[in-house]
Amino acid sequence: MRFKLEEWLEKHTGREYPQNPFDKPNTILFEGRYYTSLTEIAHVYHADLYFIKARLKQGWSLEKAVHTPISRHAVTDHEGNKFENLRQMCDFWHTDAAAVDKRLKHGWKMKQALTIPVRKKKKRGEQTETAETGEKK
Repeated sequence: MRFKLEEWLEKHTGREYPQNPFDKPNTILFEGRYYTSLTEIAHVYHADLYFIKARLKQGWSLEKAVHTPISRHAVTDHEGNKFENLRQMCDFWHTDAAAVDKRLKHGWKMKQALTIPVRKKKKRGEQTETAETGEKK
């Protein structure tokens, strides 16, 4: 069973989208103009269709979904601090960005990825000292 675009949008956004005067199926009034699909709206407004659909499913209004810029690199740490990118966040936390990125990709929680110290790799033949005793191993 196929739904009209308006029905789908009403279901996912809770707003009513009026039919056009010509009563054509699958049309939507957006900012004073009728469109035949979300694809057409995305094309006209140079927006990403995938993000528009995902945002609508999350309950965003169509206007907000289309006009909110996509921030592909912005990140937020476990304390709610916002950063422009992962490197900026890691600089703030004095940790290695590559290690944090790898940890996050392996399913670590943000707090642990940022706050657990990164072990330094030892080079061949290099001895390490234990922090407690200062003994070489």
